[in-house]
Amino acid sequence: MTRSSCRAREAAFGRTAVVKSGSAFFPLSSVLRIGEDFVRTLPASNAASQARQLLRIAYWLNGLYGAGAMHDELEEAH
Repeated sequence: MTRSSCRAREAAFGRTAVVKSGSAFFPLSSVLRIGEDFVRTLPASNAASQARQLLRIAYWLNGLYGAGAMHDELEEAH
């Protein structure tokens, strides 16, 4: 993602993007950019929900989404 396309995304979504290694993350936003696709999530309303959401994203980024390990981690977070 180039800086100009990152700025265009910022303008489109009204948020500040953080660019690292070609991916743009929109803090406290409902958008996470991975490659050419967008993964949309709703903002969490409390700290526990935010922790679970971040854990889901971390597992998804590491290719473990849907694996049994994630379920165990999420149950502990409840």
